[in-house]
Amino acid sequence: MKVVITNAAKSDLLEIGEFIRPHSPKRAITFVEELLDRCARLADNPDAFLLVPRYEHHEIRHSVHRD
Repeated sequence: MKVVITNAAKSDLLEIGEFIRPHSPKRAITFVEELLDRCARLADNPDAFLLVPRYEHHEIRHSVHRD
């Protein structure tokens, strides 16, 4: 499966990192890396991720990362 991280998603990841950074700069980096790793795992095992309702026909999937 091909994984595409859109510009909007990249922007969201940057915002997440910037939100965490004032409290824990190192954790901001590792957390965003964990999210990117989770996305990369989608390519290897897409069935482990749920289809997004209303977008099943595009095979768009999602996953929750931690809490």
